[in-house]
Amino acid sequence: MRARTAEDVGNLVRERRMALGLTQQQLADRARVSRPWLVTVEGGHLRAELGKLLALFAELGLDLELSAPSAEDGESVDPTLDLEKLLDRHDAANRNIAKGRPES
Repeated sequence: MRARTAEDVGNLVRERRMALGLTQQQLADRARVSRPWLVTVEGGHLRAELGKLLALFAELGLDLELSAPSAEDGESVDPTLDLEKLLDRHDAANRNIAKGRPES
């Protein structure tokens, strides 16, 4: 599954947890995170700590793989990552959420 949003990650985590027959509490205990934190991840929360996510992925038997979009995705291929632009978009999305506007 390709995950491009926090909601995608949450859905992937939930689907994998359920496929393994684990409750939220069982997975939280194994990954050494709290159940409320896991609930927020499965709910697509934007600010999940990377270290905890990696521990969660390990318990689910998932690998994190990052790749640049391909031309097949309908996006131009640019091998460089503009971190400043990415952070600016993230900050703008958070400001919109704080003002009660949906993400764009």
